[in-house]
Amino acid sequence: MKLPIQFRSSRSAEWLLLLLVATAVGASAAPVDPPLEAFDGCPAWRWVGITPEGAGSCPVPDSRPGFDPWTVRRLFDPGGGGQIPPGLQAFCLYENPGVADAAAVRDLLLGGALTDLGSDCMAIAPLGELEDQTWSPLAGHFLLQAGQSPLPVTAGPPTRLALLDSGATREADAERFPGNSPHGWTLANMAADLLCDGGTCRADVTSQLALPWLSFDRKSRSASQLNEVDGGFVGTLGDLAQALRREVRAWLAEPPPGRRLVINLSLGWDRLFGGLTGPVADMPAPVQAIYRAIEDAVCRGALVVAAAGNGFGGPEPNRGPLLPAAWELRPAPTGAACVAALEVLPDPADFPPPGQPVYRPLVHAAGAARADGTALSNSRFRGLPRLMAFSDHGVVESHLTDQPTATLTGSSVAAAVVSAAAAAAWSYRSDLRADEIMQTLYDGGVDLGVEADFCLDGRRADLCPPQGGQTVQRKRVAVCDTVVELCASGGGDCPDPSELPVCPAWPPAPPDLTEVDLPFAEVVDAGDLAATLLDPVCQGESLAYDPAFVPADPCPHHQYWDLARESWLGPQPGSNPCPNCGLDPGAAGPAESRPQGGGAVLLLEIADDFEGVLTDATLKADDVTYNLSGVMGSLKAGDQLKVIGLPVTGEEKIFLSVTLDGERSAVAPLVVK
Repeated sequence: MKLPIQFRSSRSAEWLLLLLVATAVGASAAPVDPPLEAFDGCPAWRWVGITPEGAGSCPVPDSRPGFDPWTVRRLFDPGGGGQIPPGLQAFCLYENPGVADAAAVRDLLLGGALTDLGSDCMAIAPLGELEDQTWSPLAGHFLLQAGQSPLPVTAGPPTRLALLDSGATREADAERFPGNSPHGWTLANMAADLLCDGGTCRADVTSQLALPWLSFDRKSRSASQLNEVDGGFVGTLGDLAQALRREVRAWLAEPPPGRRLVINLSLGWDRLFGGLTGPVADMPAPVQAIYRAIEDAVCRGALVVAAAGNGFGGPEPNRGPLLPAAWELRPAPTGAACVAALEVLPDPADFPPPGQPVYRPLVHAAGAARADGTALSNSRFRGLPRLMAFSDHGVVESHLTDQPTATLTGSSVAAAVVSAAAAAAWSYRSDLRADEIMQTLYDGGVDLGVEADFCLDGRRADLCPPQGGQTVQRKRVAVCDTVVELCASGGGDCPDPSELPVCPAWPPAPPDLTEVDLPFAEVVDAGDLAATLLDPVCQGESLAYDPAFVPADPCPHHQYWDLARESWLGPQPGSNPCPNCGLDPGAAGPAESRPQGGGAVLLLEIADDFEGVLTDATLKADDVTYNLSGVMGSLKAGDQLKVIGLPVTGEEKIFLSVTLDGERSAVAPLVVK
């Protein structure tokens, strides 16, 4: 029997040693936070259990004096008097609104009434704002990079593209309902722009709420805020499992027959919460529920795309993909394996012929790329898959107003672009299987000349083995390129090849920010950043700072958990502090060789709705860290600032971090001209 929550005492010892080393060298007086444990995100008042095979109902915990009774129900709702697929019937949800007796639920496992039990951890978070002055050129650049083009109109039925995210559940017009978090709404607007033209859409963009919690308290259900109408900022593993099943049920209930479904998961959870290794039966019960729900969708012919994940910052390395994107390592179920999981036989046409070698993982991961195809600065180490898409400061004009959506940077955007490309392709060739559509995306992509970090059938010794004798390369996906690749030889509902669009050239020119005018911006010169030293707290990086102002916190991105990583400890902020920070390399070069007024220019606009005071602004460019405290001071919502004379070229892996209220850091990627 495995424990529902695993504790890692060795990690505490490792970080105690690191703290002692940092203290011994006296490099910085700034504190180093301990790593977060998975336990912090796992409530005592919400659990997922698995019943033995053949159990007729979910067992009910005993009621004890001083505790509130448990609410018990099947995790997956059959809906409308329907049936829960046999493979999903064993999952039960236990929730307590008051004083929860967790021991009573555990007793069900110890007594054999449940075969597995796990806390339904608050582990699901979205992966991913310059303000009015700069969004327009960025929006045009995003649509060029994502491959927007006039898509030919044919008689084929539109695909259903479902965004399981922070957006409210909507069967239509998902792009018109912002909700509490702008994340899912922004992705819906991006998808609509890529798939619709002149009122005709190659896919219907729907949304299914998977992140309904505004705030979370692991000890108290009543102290946690749930909004099932307008959504929230985070979700439990069980929430995602339920959203998957609701979406499949809604898809199966709608006409026309044979309509294809693409499920977009621009969200994820850390491996601390389980699911990365071992058999499915050994995963925590809530993670098993997600896995089985995805299997159920794939068995019915649906396609699942998941964001590979962003680096969160903080004192722990961000290695490998997040879940569920890491399940690209695992094969999709065969037709024979699906029979046991469904109440009806799967369609044989959705499965390749026996013995035919195809690339058919359970989930297709999407990785984040810059304009030139290189990995984004917030990508995870060894966490990039074979499918990449532009994801650097994605923003579009809202379909609700003439104002911009949020600006998102990271694999959330990549997943949306890949999903849109698949949805567009499937609308022309609904006769093709999901694996054939995804192979078309790959074949039509731009070869980036770098091998993928992980792929189907990867193992610890080789996370991306050759496929068909060939190494797996990263490819850049765009909507227009995919449609042209698919329909070049006709077939299905494809138009005549002469009617196919001419795709934007790649790489397009960078966004033009020269016309951006910040009339009230303060201009400061970073030319005094001449002192350099090696700081162990900066992990051996060169640290440059104003010698007249020794920073109290030289490397906040190595000292504090950033805002996104704290999502299970409270409400997740809806935006970065400097969402569209921009960098113009200009006449960049070594400080001693720069002409007067030369060097890179850093353009900052702090979001109008950001709360808190920002200090210790730090620009990281490869292995050099520039602490700008001496020239920038503190910043708050609405502040605008230009920093001139930075000795960087723009070719580096570069981002900006700032300390919020002296306690934690936030990381803002940069638009590099």
